[in-house]
Amino acid sequence: EKVIKMLPLLVESYKDLKDSGYDDKAIQAMADPDNEDPTAHPRQQELFISFVEKLDDELYKALQFTVDVYGAEYQEILGNSSKFLVVLKRTLHFFEETHQVQPLAITSLRLIEQLYYKPDVLNSAVYEAIQHAQPEADKATWVFPSDSCAFM
Repeated sequence: EKVIKMLPLLVESYKDLKDSGYDDKAIQAMADPDNEDPTAHPRQQELFISFVEKLDDELYKALQFTVDVYGAEYQEILGNSSKFLVVLKRTLHFFEETHQVQPLAITSLRLIEQLYYKPDVLNSAVYEAIQHAQPEADKATWVFPSDSCAFM
């Protein structure tokens, strides 16, 4: 829930930098490993990606350690996995638009891991369910391809 609110703040921070006259390369060059200022855009982005990775790891562990696959706890985790998929796709879209290769690669890998280990029938059903909950403008991005190998 909170991570969904974090991404628009990151997008806004990026747009502010662009409006200030920075181009994509200059924004990427601002990343300084010694800079610990949490208000700096590169640091915010680094923390956001780290948070997304940890969230993915926790969801994976939760699925592994849930004993009763027919229980309410397991169903809740699956529901959270769908929400996480939405976050991943939005994050992926942001990094594609901003041409940031390293965060794009991290996000892409996490998305592939989410989809690869599930059957296409399940992925298609999840995409369809997510598509119905999205605004009209975003519905086209939630169509699962008939050939998932080409998608990967």
